[in-house]
Amino acid sequence: MDKMCEENGGKRKADTTADPVRFVRVPALHTFYAKAYLIYRQEKAFYEYECLNQNVFPSIRAVFHENGFSAVDAEAALRLVIGNSPQRSMQFKGPVSSTIKDISPSAVGFRDNLLAQDRAMVDRLMHVIFSMPDSVARNSTPITLTSRLRFAEYREESNFRKVVLLYFVGSPSDGDGMRVIIQGKMDDPNTFTFDHTQKWTANRYCRKLAWIHAPAPA
Repeated sequence: MDKMCEENGGKRKADTTADPVRFVRVPALHTFYAKAYLIYRQEKAFYEYECLNQNVFPSIRAVFHENGFSAVDAEAALRLVIGNSPQRSMQFKGPVSSTIKDISPSAVGFRDNLLAQDRAMVDRLMHVIFSMPDSVARNSTPITLTSRLRFAEYREESNFRKVVLLYFVGSPSDGDGMRVIIQGKMDDPNTFTFDHTQKWTANRYCRKLAWIHAPAPA
């Protein structure tokens, strides 16, 4: 939905296809063209078109590329992570992990290294979307995220693998967090699921916006 908003108060080579020119947000600018994403029918995340096209989408594509993943639809990935997607899970084709093949599940450190590159990709993706000042939603503020590995499982006979990560602000007991599940089996691409708490959704986006319908800029 397009709106015009008015505010009230292993390394890989970097993706050289990304646009190097980044949009610089002007906080004092009270009127701007933006795209609104409805989050679980509760909140709206507003992004300036320039922010999406010059900052958010190129950064998301770079995150996947630099972590060995196949190219993705950057907007679909953004919608999945923030909670605007009609589905909560999506498959992303990532690198073949040598950890599972070469290390025994009983080895010291196996749990901490399971799906390490997938987890590194999610870490960076969360940082881009929620912590980088020039790529967070216009009606949001950058946050400092802490992550914890809550669960890890591997079954050798089916190559089933699963990790559960918790990203949170403050203390885990505060309820301001997001659970991310990465799982797969055999040679299938891993499935990534993003589960937000109500408090997370309510705390991320300011409601103090007055907006009117407007066409997208030419």
